[in-house]
Amino acid sequence: MHGWLLVVLMTATLTLYRYRHEWPLYLLIPLGAYILLAVLIPRLRHTAPRIEIGRMDAGALFVAGLYALACSALFIGVCEAYHVNFIGFARQVPRWNPTLIVVVCFCGSLINSCLEELIWRGVVYGAFAAQFGVTVAILLQAVGFSFEHMFFIPVEWLGMCMAFIFGIVLGWLRYRSGGIGTAILAHWVMDLTLMGMVLALWF
Repeated sequence: MHGWLLVVLMTATLTLYRYRHEWPLYLLIPLGAYILLAVLIPRLRHTAPRIEIGRMDAGALFVAGLYALACSALFIGVCEAYHVNFIGFARQVPRWNPTLIVVVCFCGSLINSCLEELIWRGVVYGAFAAQFGVTVAILLQAVGFSFEHMFFIPVEWLGMCMAFIFGIVLGWLRYRSGGIGTAILAHWVMDLTLMGMVLALWF
């Protein structure tokens, strides 16, 4: 029930909410609504999936870093092959002090990674794994993750395909480590790659 509830809230926010392109509102609104409902409704409160950081040993960090770099390289390669242009994103970045912009992007990428991992590899994966098993949970959360990103890559179908592949990787990291810690780190590396491509145009 928890997984479907958060998926419905995410879908409603992305399709109906007029500020769906304004980060981090499109993440905070459904996550906040879910948390409120989970606190207020006893049945939800007592059945909420447990969210843990999981193993963060050297082996887990190495695997997470390796997969993150591989996904980042794939992302850059696909964007180059399909001539994806991020100039529109670069124009939205304020003309502040360059050092401040880098710090803001660095921290913003981490916040975004934490929020998305709480949603997809935290609540959604946890609920679906308990209901359907690990394999189905990895697939379902990756599908939801891909639909979330259809609005944010200039070529929509391409963005969804890349997000689906990355969602599978993050779901596997979640399963392997027993928590969302390594998935957050891998996601952060990927987001920093995207921000680097945008900032390269901004500078």
